[in-house]
Amino acid sequence: MSALLIAEYILSEKKKRNSIPQNGAIVTTIVSSNLTGAIAKEYGIKMIETLTGFKYIGEQIKFFDQEKSYEYLFGFEESYGCLARNTCKR
Repeated sequence: MSALLIAEYILSEKKKRNSIPQNGAIVTTIVSSNLTGAIAKEYGIKMIETLTGFKYIGEQIKFFDQEKSYEYLFGFEESYGCLARNTCKR
């Protein structure tokens, strides 16, 4: 799955720059790859699974912003859709 390669690349580059936030999170869906959890663990970030569909990933990003709980780093779902950064922030 190409999204896993993108996630690994983004996180490895952030690690090189020592810029992975302590509250960083990756968001995926319940039917996407199990490898996501291993990647999140390797980089010390939270993995959050949502229901299938990008609308649920977007909803999770909104919750992060409202609750000031996690910093969104990457999200993807099984149909190869991915979002590398939160472009919704103002």
